[in-house]
Order: sequence, then structure tokens, then C-alpha cells
Amino acid sequence: MSSKTITVDKDKCNRDDLCVNICPIILKEKPDGYPAVKSTEADSCMSCGQCVAICPTGALEHSDISLSDCPPIEKKLIINKEQAIQFLRSRRSIRTFKSKPVAQRVIQKLIEIARYAPSGGNEQNVEWTVFNDKSKLEKLTALSMDWLRYEITENARGDVASYAPHHDILNDWDSDSRDGILWNAPAVIIASTPADTHSAMVNIAITLSYLDLSAPVLGLGTCWVGSFTDAINKWEPLKEEINLPRNHTYNYAVVLGYPKYKFLRLIERKEPVIRWQT
Repeated sequence: MSSKTITVDKDKCNRDDLCVNICPIILKEKPDGYPAVKSTEADSCMSCGQCVAICPTGALEHSDISLSDCPPIEKKLIINKEQAIQFLRSRRSIRTFKSKPVAQRVIQKLIEIARYAPSGGNEQNVEWTVFNDKSKLEKLTALSMDWLRYEITENARGDVASYAPHHDILNDWDSDSRDGILWNAPAVIIASTPADTHSAMVNIAITLSYLDLSAPVLGLGTCWVGSFTDAINKWEPLKEEINLPRNHTYNYAVVLGYPKYKFLRLIERKEPVIRWQT
């Protein structure tokens, strides 16, 4: 990790100690009282940007974070409690899509939004593999069905109950080509990280959640596809077709497209189980 530095505009800095208070590696230099990175801990900086974000006068710039890329928060865009609750409760898994393709520029925009998700140690190393070609997607589904067929014939060993969902998906595919893996979606997105990533699956889950929740803003819907993800990790022909970077051993996939139907009500969920430790 390279050493990080901050630059302070002394004409703007009011020496309020906000950056010093929120960052353990920034101190107040003596005798002038302006903030600076501790020389002994410059290598420990994660480039999280907290110091830039908290400065009310825009006096501080980080060597990895340009102030010009960090606009002020607009109060008029802050959503209230009721808006936040409805937004979160409105989220639905979409399994029926319009045939309309999703343009690459739209997917690009969605991923650019998702990149603002937090990650362990601020590694920001979740990468994306995207398929939005119809013939390619059909091949991915067919390979996934091959994996299901193998699982049922080779691994079930009479345990029919636990493999019932696999049977249903495969029967629907064999009888009327119904796709219960990728749901005939016009795109599938696979988020992945290198094997040595700290908190790899947590990073992927949070980043995909950002993508998932941002999709409706662009008129899109998503569904997390666990069976497809299992197939990627267990079926070599599919793994070769997906062609993730060789060292990316952690991954998860979501399908993406324009919802065919519109949901009109919020759905209730189970009450949370909370154990207060007093």
C-alpha cells in the first residue's frame, strides 16, 4: 500500500478538528493547528474519503480523492423516513421480463451506481462480468440445465425431497422450455472478487444490493439467481463459458431486465427476532 497524503488549503481551513476527530491517522499539527496525516501511519490510510466528506469548507484534498469528484450533499435530495420505507418495501424479485433488450450503456450506468457500495478495508475490488446477448444467454441456461440433470442423476442418491426444486426446474425446461434458471432475462450480471479478498462474499452481497436497489430508478428489475451461481461454481462447462478471471473464486449472479408487470402493493414480512442484551 502506497503512502497517502492530504493537502490543506489554509485559506479555507477553519481548524475545527472535524477531520481529526473522525480519522485515527490525521492529527493537528503543532504549532499552527492545521490537520496532517501522521507520518508513521500514512501507509495505513484506506482512502475512504471520510476526511474529504466531513470538511465543511472544502479545504481538504486527499492524494487518492479529487475534491472535484466529491460534490456537496444536496439537502433537497435527501429522502424522508416514509419515502425510504416505501422505497425499500417496494423492492421485488423480478422473474417475468419484457423482451426488450437492456442497452450496454444502461447496464454501465447501473454498475457505476453500485460501485459506491462499501467494502471491507475499502478494497473496492468487486468486478463485473455481463452477458446481454440472447443467444449467449440461451447457451448459459442450457449449460445450467445440464448441471441440474447431472446433480439429479449422479448426486441425489434417492434423496428426492431435497432435489425437488431441481426436478421442477428441469421438468419445466424439458416440457415447454420454461427457463427457471435465468428466467429469460435479457441480461445476467456476475459480481466476483479475487480469492484473497477480505470479506469477499460480504463485499459482493453489499455491492449487488446497491445494484439491486438502484435498478428500479432506471426502470429495471432484478432477481438473485442462486441456482445459476451454484452451477457456475460446480459445473466446469459453464465455468469455462462464463470465463471469470482465474483467481476470482468468489462470485454471485443476478438477472436484469425491464419488468413485464407492475406491482401495486407493499408486502408485509415477519416480525424481527431481537435479543436485547442488557
